[in-house]
Amino acid sequence: MTKKLLFIATALVFSLGNSFSQNNTNPSSPINKLSGTQAPPQQWETWFSAKVEEFKKNKTAGKAAFASYNIPVIFHILHNGVAVGTPPNIPQNRVGEQVNILNKIFSGQGDNPQAIAQYSNYAANPSIQFCLATTDPTNIALGEPGINRVDIGAVFSANTSTMTSDAQLLSFIEYTVKPFVVWDPTKYLNIYVSDISSSITILGSSTFPAGTTLQGPFGNLGTGVTDGVWVCTKVVGTATATPGPYTANYDKGKTLAREIGHWLGVRSIWGDANCGSDFCNDTPPHTGPNSTCPGSYPYKMNSCGPNLSPGGEMTMNIMDNTYDDCRWMFTSDQVVRMQTAMSQCPFRNLLGTHGQCTPTVICSPGSPAQASFSLTAPAPCFGQAFTPVNTSTGCPAPTFTWVLTPNTATVNSGYFTGQPSFNLSSQGTYTLELIASNTLATTSQSIVFTTVICPKNPSCLDTLKKIKKTDTLAVYAVNSSTSVIGCNVTNPGFLTGTNCYNDKEYAQFFAANSYSDITMPQLGSVYVLFNRAGTKSNSGNGTTYCNVWGGGIQLGPVTLLTQKLAPLASIVSTVVATWSNVASPTSTVPWCGTSTYTFAGNDVYAYKYSFDPPYLLPTNGFHIGVEMPWTTKAAGDSAQVFTNRLTNALIADTSAFVRTQTSSWYKLNNLRGRNLQLAIMPEITCRNKVGVTEYKNELDVNLRLMPNPNNGQFSILATLSKEQDLTFKIFNYMGQLIGSNVETRVLSRVFDIDMSNNANGVYFIEISNGTQKTVKKMVISK
Repeated sequence: MTKKLLFIATALVFSLGNSFSQNNTNPSSPINKLSGTQAPPQQWETWFSAKVEEFKKNKTAGKAAFASYNIPVIFHILHNGVAVGTPPNIPQNRVGEQVNILNKIFSGQGDNPQAIAQYSNYAANPSIQFCLATTDPTNIALGEPGINRVDIGAVFSANTSTMTSDAQLLSFIEYTVKPFVVWDPTKYLNIYVSDISSSITILGSSTFPAGTTLQGPFGNLGTGVTDGVWVCTKVVGTATATPGPYTANYDKGKTLAREIGHWLGVRSIWGDANCGSDFCNDTPPHTGPNSTCPGSYPYKMNSCGPNLSPGGEMTMNIMDNTYDDCRWMFTSDQVVRMQTAMSQCPFRNLLGTHGQCTPTVICSPGSPAQASFSLTAPAPCFGQAFTPVNTSTGCPAPTFTWVLTPNTATVNSGYFTGQPSFNLSSQGTYTLELIASNTLATTSQSIVFTTVICPKNPSCLDTLKKIKKTDTLAVYAVNSSTSVIGCNVTNPGFLTGTNCYNDKEYAQFFAANSYSDITMPQLGSVYVLFNRAGTKSNSGNGTTYCNVWGGGIQLGPVTLLTQKLAPLASIVSTVVATWSNVASPTSTVPWCGTSTYTFAGNDVYAYKYSFDPPYLLPTNGFHIGVEMPWTTKAAGDSAQVFTNRLTNALIADTSAFVRTQTSSWYKLNNLRGRNLQLAIMPEITCRNKVGVTEYKNELDVNLRLMPNPNNGQFSILATLSKEQDLTFKIFNYMGQLIGSNVETRVLSRVFDIDMSNNANGVYFIEISNGTQKTVKKMVISK
């Protein structure tokens, strides 16, 4: 049963009043080559400056005071499938060290290695600290506090290290990454970290804080899907504490401090123009951004006019572009802008109020790294993952390197993390060494152990599916071509079947995380859904193969691991039940299967390839391919594999591959321009884990939101174990309730949610039954 739930969200309207302006505030002349942050619009500055003056007056009158803030941060580390610890997939220690740097700077204790005395009496304490977030938006504990790792190659088919212009890079971050990756900006400071190419001239970029009454889309102000900061990987952390590589002279973590300054409403010190205004009375005018470190002080005295800056330009201010060695301070007026932003701006004033923080440490004077770890059992089990307990100490936080001898293990989280997971592929004696290092010391500890064979637990069965029960099975024709012989025809063949291009095989990738909880995963069988109209056995001797390939999401199938042959005649003789709702075969049929694979509908040949004995699968992902009867095509044989429908939800999916007549593999979306998934479903034999029964929230598992993202037309599929009353609530990115509904006696039902009249952005739907609750992110992208 499908029921439509109509949630109407109220549009958030922002307006802006007028206030004063200062000096040259022309934002079209940023003269800024290290930051991609664009100056905010004058309308915003007018409003914000008025709020700043209001804050100052209230503070003088005793009606307001500086508050201390602790802001949860989430680092979205963008990479292309490399191991943790391999740049740009930087390790947790480097993130922790960057937070330590921020906490020093934003507590008025910025590192001043050159002991610059000029303007030191102007230094002020913002009273702002940053902490690594402990849970994700659904309140699930983070394995690495403050870190969300995103493989942009797999998700977006992109690589920032090959982008050749600042505009291309910023457009990708702003309009592709942020809307799909962002966490609720009322709870987190979103920091995006990526690699860059040598053609890129910027090291960071930020949004300014949106105003409470600003109406309309004005300039570079944060929204529910764009608010946050981006920086280059090579400026995160400090070269004196954590391994690089780093950008020369910007290697002490101050680029991120500068961009967060913008995020808190502080302008570039030169006012984004030649001798422009940064709207702070205690910063001298600058002719523009400074680079390097001045050789002496005062530097550039009165550069913007007589007696305007007798002490020279304030090159030691975080909001200049000088080297990290000579930037270390904010002024009192800059701090007032930060405090105003934290109290007045909608994506700032709730930060730190949701219990997201984990303690951070400022090291003064610090302690040497001391390596220390233990094993949870005297000897790990052969074939089962184990994680050593790291109890190392040191401040600054140490970096870690694990060394396993002999190195015959699969390491799930990399050799450079605090808590790696090892799966030993050979039985025997091993030496595991931990090396801990910080600026004060490098120490190590080793443990020698011999693996044991642990008892096998009862077997079970799991099925991996890209095709979902709620999908509609579909078939597509391949595009014709005037450049390929035989393809300039009206009926060129099938996109995922026999065609004029003589494509040989179609494969579906299954990532490691889809079966990583299965011990010693083995392939028992594969179900493939063929379309009856496109699957013919005219020769009587045509064959198909179900091939198991090793390889990843980037290169596709690489190594043929095993295969099973099936005569084409066996597939087309598969008995299928009669589907009474269809008078004759059609090109698309609804999914009518269950988890036991009882199909209905006379368009589906549901063929099972059996692997006996089961084949032991690789633990880093695999491909299942279906080879077409291309050798007997001339005799009239053909095959066609069902897919799901092409939807916006699959726009970033690149998991389907095609092997052409030259036997080269290509991503189906790259070669044929289609984003879809194949109706290929492997059954994996597994073993149940013995121990304490795991608590499961049924609503997390049995309520599914789809498609997501989309244009506002969502569906909730409920497949509950018993009838329950459900309460639905929808919130916007600010946590405001914008719609609710109650449904009674829900067991197996589909609910349609129409939010097509709402603006693009991130929303959250909360569903509860009185004792359990689940929260799911909804992304509208039109």
